[in-house]
Amino acid sequence: MEKTHTSGRFLTLDVEQEDFASLLKPVMEEEGIGGFDVINCSMVVLHMQNPVSALSRLRTLLAPNGTVIVRDIDDGLQAIPVLLHQYEQRHLDAPDNKQWKEDFEWFRDNIVAMKESFGQEDFVFSAGFMNFTAE
Repeated sequence: MEKTHTSGRFLTLDVEQEDFASLLKPVMEEEGIGGFDVINCSMVVLHMQNPVSALSRLRTLLAPNGTVIVRDIDDGLQAIPVLLHQYEQRHLDAPDNKQWKEDFEWFRDNIVAMKESFGQEDFVFSAGFMNFTAE
């Protein structure tokens, strides 16, 4: 979906779709945009099925010395299934990578303990914001 405004263009694209960059790049070329200096993702990553892939796609659109800024809520348990899936996928994609295998196995083996700790009476959890930048 595209809307034209007097001061620019507004596009609606899904960064999680594999064809995201291929849909955006022709528009960037039309507008003379070689890459973005800053890409800001506020309150988005929490809602993604595969944030690692989506953020990787965004990085390909950065100009030299460009930055991706991520600001999102630290949601505690809500991220655990997503993280487990990401660790597993990394391990499956590169089964010979020892570190990824160890990370996945540790996470898989400790997920029950993490979930149980969130339910303990003396457990303190403070929802807050996480801020990340990547070049």
